[in-house]
Amino acid sequence: MATPLTWSHLDDPDLDARRWTIADAVEQARTNPWEGVMSRPRALGPARRRLDALRG
Repeated sequence: MATPLTWSHLDDPDLDARRWTIADAVEQARTNPWEGVMSRPRALGPARRRLDALRG
């Protein structure tokens, strides 16, 4: 299972994958974990065209 972490979580010197539980993921899901990630929407068309070009 994956869940986004805040920068403060990453600054924790004791950060370890075994530290997290399903309960932590549920708690994180109750917040807005993506808040501030993108301040404005972006079109996916340009990214798709670049990926298509890489595939050949």
